Amino acid sequence: MTQNNMLHIALGLDAKYVMQSGVTITSICENNKDLDLFFHIATLGEESNSTIFTPLTDILEHYNQQGEIIPIVDKYFEGLPELNYISKATYLRLLLPKVLKENVEQVLYLDSDIIVLSSLRYFVEHPLSMEFGCGAAIDVNGCTIKHHNRLGISVPTIYYNAGVLQMNLKYWRENNISEKTIEKIAENQYWFMDQDAINVVLNGKISRVPYKYNLQTSHYLYPPTEQELDIKYHQELSDAMNNPVIIHYASYRKPWQEDCPQKEYWEEYKGKTIWANTQPWPSKPNDDTTQEWIKKAKSLNNDLVNMYSPRFYKFICKIARSGKPKNWLGNIAGRIIMYALKKY
Repeated sequence: MTQNNMLHIALGLDAKYVMQSGVTITSICENNKDLDLFFHIATLGEESNSTIFTPLTDILEHYNQQGEIIPIVDKYFEGLPELNYISKATYLRLLLPKVLKENVEQVLYLDSDIIVLSSLRYFVEHPLSMEFGCGAAIDVNGCTIKHHNRLGISVPTIYYNAGVLQMNLKYWRENNISEKTIEKIAENQYWFMDQDAINVVLNGKISRVPYKYNLQTSHYLYPPTEQELDIKYHQELSDAMNNPVIIHYASYRKPWQEDCPQKEYWEEYKGKTIWANTQPWPSKPNDDTTQEWIKKAKSLNNDLVNMYSPRFYKFICKIARSGKPKNWLGNIAGRIIMYALKKY
């Protein structure tokens, strides 16, 4: 391997996300054959040592790339919140500075609801200086004031999406960022958990990555000129929508479920894996309905919503995981809370 062509990539997952991660890894390997890739695959839970993750190492062998499976027990995240469609595996990225070798100073972390469509050489050619703890793209609505108000971030600062995270591990280690972010999550009722914590702890220390390296599917809902976005980013976002490098399915509707926008990208690379004939999964109970009601509740932007909507959503998700309710439960609960908030 040549150092100039080396790119360290990290993923974090549990046993339920093997297929999704396999599709992500396949898309990376297919479009980066000119790079030497090393995958650090952090896995969560008691099943980390089982053969369930073997398909991922098989993919790496097929493409003649290297990698490692890094088992992490979930005791590190005891007491931290978990949502219906986001497991505690989301916190694995926070421990990468701890579990990766000291000589790995920078790594590109990717969520498993991602498809890579072309070269990632940008991250090889643009390493982070010690001025920044990470690099990330602007989140959908990341220029609006609502995130800043609820997190206490100064207004000029952008709110970033953590699904594609160029991590300066040396900076994280020297400044105890892992400990600080986990502490923030434990102390606060964050809407977006580790993503919120990263934005708070690394406020002013995040380098902006171009939109095309984390184009979130929600961006396709409206043209750039109609999004809550600074006008100076309109052309860049428009170009990214026409020619994305990374498609990020950063919403509750995923490409392995039915009726997901931009699903064809994901299906193309799934067709190159052992899961080619796997059928779409139905949406989980309350995924759609509860999310829509919570979105409406947040739009009211009053103190009661900011205080209680995360707790309300976690309560509904906890019920949903039991497998008992149907979408009507989230519907009724949503209508009740919206009626109460309007009265308030």
